[in-house]
Amino acid sequence: MMQLAREQFRAEGYAVLPNFLDGVELKMLRQECNVIVEHAFEQLVQHGNMDNNWEATQKGCVFETLLTKPSKVEGTDQQAYAAIRSQWPCDPAVCRLLFGPKIVTTLLHMGSDRLQHHVSLFNDQYIVKPPRCPQSGFAWHRDSDWCSPDVVCEHPGYLSLWCALDDMTAENGCLHIWSSAGGTAQHPDMQPSTSGGHAVPVEAGTAVVMGDRLMHCSLPNSSNHTRRAWMPQFSQQPILLRDTDCPVTLAVPLF
Repeated sequence: MMQLAREQFRAEGYAVLPNFLDGVELKMLRQECNVIVEHAFEQLVQHGNMDNNWEATQKGCVFETLLTKPSKVEGTDQQAYAAIRSQWPCDPAVCRLLFGPKIVTTLLHMGSDRLQHHVSLFNDQYIVKPPRCPQSGFAWHRDSDWCSPDVVCEHPGYLSLWCALDDMTAENGCLHIWSSAGGTAQHPDMQPSTSGGHAVPVEAGTAVVMGDRLMHCSLPNSSNHTRRAWMPQFSQQPILLRDTDCPVTLAVPLF
């Protein structure tokens, strides 16, 4: 199965890994996600910034796992990062999964040409689409569209391990992948749209490995239930800001 997934990734810029997460892992990720979202809600209430569909309008449906920006040591050292990644509202078991053999082995196998000698955790976040929320769509984009030469010193490329915590359907805003192999087509219209792409509905527990140049989008969640995904991202070397020479987000070695 992994060999077929690797061939799909090399040919199309992404690969689908069914049953990547087991039942125990799904449960702990869902619980951690819920706690992080609940804490964000409480913070907004305290500051009087609450509105309808706040998850989308104020958070862009993206929830970072850490409450505060890590220090330079915490953002570049595995032991230091694991210490803060294991504190409330995070779950220490998720941290162990993040740095455990399942993810490391998968990354090395799927991106062996990029990640053979070094793998850094670059980002660690949840993507949460509230129910019946027109603002929860993501326009066509590549994850590294922001990586211009005036922003980063070098763009080494990175992989996203997008993990479905709920069944992903057309109704709740599953991924849509641009049809061109490897995501190399010209940028389509900057709106969430099914035109020119194909839906990737998957069951909870499935992981989708995506290269940072893959064109993709997702439609709004029009269902009656929240739609959740966990998406850690990994680079072959630290991605540094040009003006400070510091990591854009994280640069935590996996091994």
